[in-house]
Amino acid sequence: MHSHNHSSRTSSVKCYFCASQLDSVVPDVKYPMCSYCSSFDSKSVLLRICMLNPSTDPITLANRCMLHPSIPIHGPQHHYLTACVVLGWLRALGFKVEEHMFKIAIERSSIIPGGTCGTMGLCGAPIGASTALAVFLRSTPLKPRERTLSLKVASEGLRIVKEIDGVRCCKASTYASIIAASKILAEELGIGFKVEEVLCIFSDKNPDCLKSSCPFYRRN
Repeated sequence: MHSHNHSSRTSSVKCYFCASQLDSVVPDVKYPMCSYCSSFDSKSVLLRICMLNPSTDPITLANRCMLHPSIPIHGPQHHYLTACVVLGWLRALGFKVEEHMFKIAIERSSIIPGGTCGTMGLCGAPIGASTALAVFLRSTPLKPRERTLSLKVASEGLRIVKEIDGVRCCKASTYASIIAASKILAEELGIGFKVEEVLCIFSDKNPDCLKSSCPFYRRN
């Protein structure tokens, strides 16, 4: 009887990432993962997480995505991760955000190389966020309001990244970009809420962490 209860409890565990039911007994791990999310193809995993298990709190969703093992501490994966998070958040808020929209945003934001914050003065995470808004609003170069709103997300995100005066941190840039997107969505379109405060959960994993010089550093 005891073993039966244990197996039914264990098999009712959901994947931490996409929330699908795990059909086999999983070890007691912090972030149980289904076979689909075990893939190391970050693009397909991020699409799956943000389609199937989005959150009305974009920082919760961003952390869920960044905790996936296909996402390194730093890297250009954060450019399209940020795009997916913004679209996933809009989906969780009840807007019609479909799979093809994620794919378009991923394709567009994937073209930004890694390290461009230092080599071009262009951080890719805010561009991921602005790309998501452009896709959501069906923006084109000939739509003034939609184009301007997308530019506002990019410029606000870059402004916040610029004020974190230190070596690159893709976690901080992701948080900055979500703050920027939430500000423009709330102020200009009345969507969602402005993200005001973020406490980073990755400080101990980042050897280059700025610690108390970063606005997102969790002071214990």
